[in-house]
Amino acid sequence: MAIDPEKCCVIIAAYNEAENIEKVLNDLIKTNFKIVVVDDGSADNTVKLIDDSKVYLLQHQLNCGQGAALQTGIEFARKNLQIEVFVTMDADGQHQIKDIAPLIEPIVEKKVDVVLVQDS
Repeated sequence: MAIDPEKCCVIIAAYNEAENIEKVLNDLIKTNFKIVVVDDGSADNTVKLIDDSKVYLLQHQLNCGQGAALQTGIEFARKNLQIEVFVTMDADGQHQIKDIAPLIEPIVEKKVDVVLVQDS
């Protein structure tokens, strides 16, 4: 069973990620998932590099931390988008886009409610 990309939302917390955000978003946009980026008070050009026509861009005026940024993004998506599966990613490119589908497969198949990945 495949997930409808319109029912999956990737939430990205970004803080001073001007070096990485464009590549991450360009790769992610190809998936057709909904994308919410929360700029967490960046002092660099992160916001200017985000094409807000393809992603939802939210901004914290002050840096509140990754947890608060993810919470802001999830709350926005829950209230404004019809989402069944949420994925959180880092803005620095350390997560691979190709890993999303196998990661969420158990959720889509209704085998589990949450999947967590632990770095080794």
